[in-house]
Amino acid sequence: MEELPLKRELFCRFYTQNEDLFGNATHSYAEAYDYKLDTLDTEAVWSEPEGDSPRERLDDSPYEKAVHVCAVEAFRLLRIPEVQARITALLNEILKDEVVDSQLAKLIMQDKEPAAKIAAIREYNKIRQRIVDKTDITSGGLPITGFNYVEPKPDNQTDA
Repeated sequence: MEELPLKRELFCRFYTQNEDLFGNATHSYAEAYDYKLDTLDTEAVWSEPEGDSPRERLDDSPYEKAVHVCAVEAFRLLRIPEVQARITALLNEILKDEVVDSQLAKLIMQDKEPAAKIAAIREYNKIRQRIVDKTDITSGGLPITGFNYVEPKPDNQTDA
């Protein structure tokens, strides 16, 4: 695979490997492309009220404008096949049996019920064929109470 430009590579890494930014394309883009969102003013531009008329919002805050740019550009990046391939490769590097097993061990040790994460681990195990669902295909889901053995007929005999 061809190497991505540095900022695109950073975007992919923030998007897949940063605990705080994982899966957040907007903030991953902001981080990779040096948008300092936390330093921007969050106050929108408002008109001065005249008489009894209420003030009107004239413009977005610098923060809102920057977040919008980051969201649009991140969406654009996610549509590039090379970026998608890199994200997939990075996720496959970190999503290994050992990682899933260690996450499961953490969940087992927690007091809370982390249903979503356990369901994800169960699905991962199914995909990796580490567990197999068994399906009864003989009784249509009805309880099997006994077996009736039928002697097979030789190929040259027919019912009389």
